[in-house]
Formats: sequence, C-alpha cells, structure tokens
Amino acid sequence: MSRWSLPERWLLCPRLGTVVADDVKFVPMKTMLDSRYDSQIPEEYRWTPEMLAARHPNLGMVIDLTKSSRYYDPRLLPKHILHHKIQCAGRGSTPTPQQVSTFIAVCNMFWAKHPDKVIGVHCTHGFNRTGFMIIAYMCQQLDYQTEMAMHLFKQSRPPGIYKNHYIEDIFARFDGDSSGFLPAVLPDWSLPNAELHMHLTAAIDLLRSTPPPITGAKLKELCDICNAALSVAEDDTIVLILRAHGWTGLTFAGDKVASAAPLADELQAAAEEMRRCAEQAEEEGDDTADAHGTAATSEHLSSSSTAEASSSSTTTTTAAQPSSSSGEGDSGASRVLRMRAEDQRCEREDAVPSGLTFALDKSPSIGPPHLGPLRKLCREMVGAPAGTAFPGAQPVSLLQSHLEKMRTAPFFLSHKADGTRYLMMILGPGKVYMVGRDNSIFPVSGLHFPTSGRADQHWQQTLLDGELVLDTWNDNKDRRYRFYIFDIICCGGKDFTKYKYHQRLESIQKHIIAPREKLRAQRKLDTAREPFGIRPKQFFPLSELGTDKWNDYIKHRVFHKTDGLLMVEDDHKYAPGSCEALLKWKPPSLNSIDFLIKVEEHGDVTEAQLLVSGPGGAMVPFTDAGVSTLAARSEDKRRVLRSYNGKIAECTWVPATNRWRVMLIRRDKDHPNGYRTASSVWRSIREGITEQRLYELTRQLRQRRATKTHAGMSPVDRALAHAIDAANAFAAVLDKAEQPGAKRAKVEGGQLPPPPLLRALAAVARIHDQYKDALVQFGWRSDNSGFEAPVSADLLKRLAANLARFMSKPRS
Repeated sequence: MSRWSLPERWLLCPRLGTVVADDVKFVPMKTMLDSRYDSQIPEEYRWTPEMLAARHPNLGMVIDLTKSSRYYDPRLLPKHILHHKIQCAGRGSTPTPQQVSTFIAVCNMFWAKHPDKVIGVHCTHGFNRTGFMIIAYMCQQLDYQTEMAMHLFKQSRPPGIYKNHYIEDIFARFDGDSSGFLPAVLPDWSLPNAELHMHLTAAIDLLRSTPPPITGAKLKELCDICNAALSVAEDDTIVLILRAHGWTGLTFAGDKVASAAPLADELQAAAEEMRRCAEQAEEEGDDTADAHGTAATSEHLSSSSTAEASSSSTTTTTAAQPSSSSGEGDSGASRVLRMRAEDQRCEREDAVPSGLTFALDKSPSIGPPHLGPLRKLCREMVGAPAGTAFPGAQPVSLLQSHLEKMRTAPFFLSHKADGTRYLMMILGPGKVYMVGRDNSIFPVSGLHFPTSGRADQHWQQTLLDGELVLDTWNDNKDRRYRFYIFDIICCGGKDFTKYKYHQRLESIQKHIIAPREKLRAQRKLDTAREPFGIRPKQFFPLSELGTDKWNDYIKHRVFHKTDGLLMVEDDHKYAPGSCEALLKWKPPSLNSIDFLIKVEEHGDVTEAQLLVSGPGGAMVPFTDAGVSTLAARSEDKRRVLRSYNGKIAECTWVPATNRWRVMLIRRDKDHPNGYRTASSVWRSIREGITEQRLYELTRQLRQRRATKTHAGMSPVDRALAHAIDAANAFAAVLDKAEQPGAKRAKVEGGQLPPPPLLRALAAVARIHDQYKDALVQFGWRSDNSGFEAPVSADLLKRLAANLARFMSKPRS
C-alpha cells in the first residue's frame, strides 16, 4: 500500500467545529491532507492547508497533535499562521501531563502576543486527543468545572470526546472521580458503514420533508440516493425495505412514492439497528491510522474492515427480519413504531438525549458520558428501581371516585401552572442540573443554594421538584422565568420522601428559601443576576377554594398562565410514577391527552392516527373515545395535518362534534401519554367534574370546619366567634400588605373590609344594642351598612379583642 493512503475513517469526518467559547478561542478540526492525497478524495471532501485560512480568517496558529508527519507540509499554511507540533500517541494512550503542560505553555505564549487570535487544534479526526487538550486547558487555566468544559467542547465539536478512556482520564486528572461514566455514542462518520448511514440520512430527510406523493425531480433525487445506498450496502436489508414499498431497481412503481412516512420510518429503524450493531463491534482505540507514525498496512485495513462488515452485516440482516411473533399484517411502519417504543432511547440511562431543549434558553441536554450516571444518581435519590424512566411523581386526573377521600382526608390546594416540569438536582457549587420529563438533563450555572445563610456552604445531594414558568407583570412590560418548588425529595443526602406533605413544604422554606433570603438581605447574594428566580409554590388547605383569600391569591399573586388546579393529599410518600395522592383538575375545555401523530394518505383524505404508548411500550391507537383519528380533505387543512406528523400533539375533546382537536404541539415532550394515563384523562373528560362541583365540596368542608370549631357554643357566642375570626383574618391580610418589600394587597375600594366580615359584624350588631354600640366605637355605622371609613389592621385587632370580652367562654 502507498504511504499516502487516507487515514482510516477520515473521509466523512467533519472538517472542523466552531470556536469553543468567547474566552476559549480554540477551533477543533481534523487533520488537513495536502495535494498528495487528492486522487483519493472527491473534491467536495477535501481539506487542505490552503483551505484553512479561508474558513477561519482570524486563525493565528495551528497545533498538530498527530504522531505522524505524513499528512501535510506545514509550509503550505499561509505565512501568518504559526504551526506547532506536539506528538501524542493514539490507541489506548492519552496525552501525558508533560504534553498537557507543553500545550498550555504554547497557547499562553501565543495569546500573550495575539490575544484576539484563534488557535486551531487537530489530531487525526479532531475529537479525542484534541478535546482532551482543550478541556485540560479550560480546567487548569480558566477554572472551568470539568462537566461544563466537556459540555462546551461537545457543542463546538459534536458529539465531543467519544472514546471512554479519554473521558475517564479527564475526570481522574481534573475532577478526582471517573467512576460510573458510560462510554459515549460513536459518531456516524466513525462507523464501518458510515457512507451507508450518510445516504440513509439523506433519504430519510427527503422523505420527511416532501409532502407525498413524491414525484418528478424529488423522486429522481430520492432514486439517486437509494441507488447510492445500495451500492455500498453489505446485505439485503435496505433493498428488501425498498422493494416492500414498490422499488423496481431503478425507480418506484408508478413513478411515485404515495406514502412517504412508513418508508422513512423503516429506513430510520434499519439505520438505528445498524448503528447499534456497529457500536457493539467497535473495539479499536482512538485514531489508529497514525498511532505509530506510519500508515496502516493493507492487510490490517482489509482484515479490520472485513471483520467489522461481517459483524455488522450478519447482525443487521437478522434484526431486519420480522420477528416470529409478528402477524402477517404487521406492516413495516408498525414494526418500526414497536421497535422505537421498546427501545425508549431517550429514557434509558445509557441512551443518548432525546433532542428536546431546555425551556429557558433552548440549550441541549447533557450527553454521554455524563447523562447516564446523572440519570442513575437522580433515580437513586428518589429511591426508584432500576429501569425507571423519569423518576418524578406524576399527578392523575381528578375523578368522581376521588371526591369521597377529599371529604375525609386533609388535602392541599394550589393552581396548576402552564409551565415546564423539572426536577432540580443540586450536587454542589456550580453543579445544578434540571431533569426534564423525557429524562434529558440540562446544566444550569449561576444558581447558589447555601445551607445556612453562609456563602461558603452549599447544598449537595439535594433533589427538588417543581416547574419553570414565565412570570409577567406590569402589563407584560416586565418578565422573568422562575422555578416554583412544590416538593423536596432529598436535601443534603437526607431522605424527605416519607415526610407528610405539609412537613415537606415547611422544609422547602426552611432549607432552601430561608438561607437564600438571609444571604440576599446581607447583600451577599444577588438573585437578580441568577438565570431564573427560585420561589416556593404556594399551597392552601383545600377548603380555601372559592374564598376571598384564594381569589385574592389568584388575582394578585400569580403572575403566569394557569390551566387548572392541583390537589395534594397531606399523608403521602413521594414516589415515582402515577400517584393517586396527586390530583389535577382542568376545566373541560382544557382537559387534554398528549398523542403521537402518525399521518397517512388515503386518496383525497389525509388521516392522522392518534397514538399512545401501550403495553410494552408499543404505540397503539387510542380508541376509548370511539374516535382515534383526525381527518382533513381541503388542501389547507391537509397541509396543516401533515405538519403534525411524528410530533406530540396536546388534544382536547369537542363534545359538540365528538372529535378530538389539536390544541398545541408539545415542544417539551417527545413521548405521548401512556395508555393508562390517557384512559384516566378520558374518564375525567367523560365524568366532567365542574368547577361548581368543587366549590360546593369546599364549601361543605368550610362549613364542617366551622361547625367543629364552634361546637358547644351558644348562638350568640357563635356569631361573635365568626365576627372575631373574620376581623382577625382581614387584619392579617392588611398586615402582610404593609410588610417592607411586600407587594401591597389590592383590596377593592381601598382598605374596605370584604363582604364576609361585613355580614358577620352586622349579625353581631343585630343581636343587642350593646354589641352595636361596641362596633360604633370603631367607626361602624349605626344603620349596620358598614364602616364610615377604610379600616386598618390595628383597628380590626382592637375590635376583635373588644368583641371577645362579650363571649361567655373565653377565646383561646
């Protein structure tokens, strides 16, 4: 073999990444190959020293980490670009501490003279040795946390470092703990069947982006891609899939592809299966081509690629055949959906993230190798068994069967916010993570959680449950994201799951909120500079629903959209999965189910199946309502319906038409509701518990409480007690409004008392003139129509104390 053979897997490897960060002016890239290799490289894949300056005009130096000198002549670089060689071995080795020190010294010397210039760094492919050196610089010179440095490099050069021994060594050197980190997912270009993957991806993108039927120029483009894929395919898997959809060898039957989605689904499933087989067969070390400074021999290249192809080919062919349990009517599309559901890649601890982004800033999830260990840690903090996906507790829809328990057991009440649910995992300073419902994990910097109001102490091993919402006020002129905490699972390693709910709410205030407020009061914590606010979610006894206190809270203390009520039983243990102690209620018009939309074409009708996750994770139509599809006939509506394909749609039921209606597309989810959840929601829709029904229930609870509180009293004492309670309650409202820094309560008519207090005082005045005279001393009108002027908290407290003197039994 010629000395100038291409480095293994170089051809499809991306040329270069982006600048890592504003203060980390590195650009990672693969090695350049000069003109001696041109005969082996199609023009569109070339990457030469002459091309580098044009791609990065601000580049000032290139650091070459390969051990070989055969790839390009550094003298071909433009004169203004310096070149420095640090020979680092590949395979099972990582850069030595001496090589890292040299790299740091070279960079510092260069930037001392050229602070605005960018340094390009490359090994053979620009991922593992390159990433190691850049991350080492960030950790040792710029004090980056290891996780954040890994994350930024991954963003700059996706998918980041993908060889596990590099990752382990990084954490051993810079973080002190490399245990538990799973291998990264290999990039497509590094797999033995990379070219086939490239063609399949192009075909899938075309099928998903082109409205069927596919004809004309688009069909020709698809056929060219299919022929290119078949030319490099090593077994019959792809041709069998194409033939099932009318492939004749040159084009598709009838010169069209009538239904593109099923074909795209099957090709996607085949590509994913081939990737899994190739990952299992991948055993080589990093950047083997230049491991010893010379090209690999032809015998090595031939035997290696043959072995990998054989492993991939054999396993893929087996996986692509229908299983013996499949019925004859098991279509390719349904098989793909079943395979996807059983795989649940976005939820496994060892899986890649789903692709959903953080609600705050649309940043991506952490990926391997950190994703799996963080998911496992989160699951273990909840106490959930292995195999649990999202470990958070999930509310169930309120049903008639729950009402009886709500009458007898203590429940707490809050509003249901239209926000995004997250668990917040606090592992130490600079180590705060948000865990989404699809088990994606997002790092958040800039949040501080002191243990006791001291800036130098920070909570670790802490897990909170809450929702991130966008608060707006001042006629929408002011807005801020806030995380409202509604449960505490673990704090400082202490398990709170077995505490009663009111104790967990008190612990949130004591351990999370109060220390932050103490630091803020001492001006040691500037919460305005944090990425979002931290607040406890306000809960009330269930009996407060419909009272002035509840209505005032909703009207004046809630600054975001609400879509229902949340009711929590006091005596319940926090546990993952659906929880009958957590009840959610929505108005009938907002009660909804999240479906996966699967679009099919039937002549002049576009139809969308509404799918939920059934037994074993299979995607199945939801038939409980008797209607499991959406249909469109006009071209405009068909176009809209097609745009929903493959997405999660939140759908409400329209009783007037007995049809489902798409309310919105869920950007924060990539899985539909499970069948049990959907069935429960449907039952809730059918039973239709109204707001008036809940108000009547809570009125009965208040009446029962009042009867119990005033049991044994005479009618006169009972009237006095009602008036005293009402006066003290409104005094408390006014007191809170007057606290420094508090938002003033808005009371209709200034500080005029609410109607329940006026009615209670009027009832007392009618009992006897001496009671009326006592009230008149405090500004009460003699005609019992109310107070002469607005009242203060102090006046109401004195009035209540005066009325208490008239009671036959002293009030405690």
